[in-house]
Amino acid sequence: MKGIKYNLLALAISTSFFATSPSADSTENTQLTFSQAYGKYTTAVESENTAESLKYAKLSLRLGEKKFGLDSENATNLKYNLALSLAANQQPQEAFDVFGEIAQRYEELYGEDSMQLMQVLLEQISLNKVYSDNKDTLDFSKVYRKYRSPIAKASSVAEKLAESSPDLAAGSYYGLAKTLNSNLLTSHFFKYAYDANRNAEKYLLESVGEIDKRTIEMRFMLGKYMKAKGRKESAIEYFEQVVSTIDSELDTSHPFELASHAVLVDLYEKRGKSDKATEHCLAIGRMTPWNDEIEPIPLHRVPPEYPLRAARTNKEGYVVLSFDIDTFGFVTNIEIVDSSSNSFEKSGQKALEKWRYAPKFVNGQSVVAEGQKVRLDFRLES
Repeated sequence: MKGIKYNLLALAISTSFFATSPSADSTENTQLTFSQAYGKYTTAVESENTAESLKYAKLSLRLGEKKFGLDSENATNLKYNLALSLAANQQPQEAFDVFGEIAQRYEELYGEDSMQLMQVLLEQISLNKVYSDNKDTLDFSKVYRKYRSPIAKASSVAEKLAESSPDLAAGSYYGLAKTLNSNLLTSHFFKYAYDANRNAEKYLLESVGEIDKRTIEMRFMLGKYMKAKGRKESAIEYFEQVVSTIDSELDTSHPFELASHAVLVDLYEKRGKSDKATEHCLAIGRMTPWNDEIEPIPLHRVPPEYPLRAARTNKEGYVVLSFDIDTFGFVTNIEIVDSSSNSFEKSGQKALEKWRYAPKFVNGQSVVAEGQKVRLDFRLES
């Protein structure tokens, strides 16, 4: 937080934010100058005291509006600090409204194709993270419709920036894509998120090339979007690009590489291309991991077939299996630990043989993960 222009943003705020009953604090507040109030705000932020930061964000804004004027740029930036403090205090709806006022003011000050306006809109949209972090007390489903307007506006600003300032296109679309790649947002605004990622990839390829980590990230996300839409061939193409680029250009593997190999194992298995799935299992085993210690990660699981005889007699049950995961993620040494009936053992063992994992890594090397266990339950639908 350096100076009043700590982050940008603006507009007048309801006086109800500052209505307080008489107290010792109110006496203190009337004696503080703007500089003192703002100093207390920055101190509270640096010490991560969210309650104090909100208190002095309100006060410094009130005093700043008197000092600089209600519609001044400085007052607008002070309002930005207030919105951040509201978000930090789990008040996303209030923060959303303040950011909305700031966006209107910044459009007046800087225009509809400005990075300042883009930053405000991204901050406003990013408030969905507060809901994600507080699912027990905050319900995003009740407010998500309010997000359509700033998302549409940000998409429009990114398009205008690309037309007026091509050098800013990659950064603006990448920022928008990163913001929209939240699960809470993509479930409601899939097309906006997909378009932002697609445009980010396009402009990143033009400006920094395919080996830039941001380009790799966008291709990974586009692969996920294609998979979600059932466009498996397009998804495979994106994930293959990710693993190919990382493998040829980076000395150490990257989480996107493992995740891409994992999805490709699943996609190829579901398309009946077990040989291609095996290639990616083997590639995972040869990876140089970004972490020296990684536990086995499931990549592809096949549910067991219900034994015909058990189904005919309405018989339910279970089987517990032990197994090892070899250095390439294949399941080996399957043994029956327990079962409710012999009829479920063969079916469970046959399914487990087809499962695929990312192997366990110890000291940077893939090792056999011994003594894994799984219980498979067989239940008839009512």
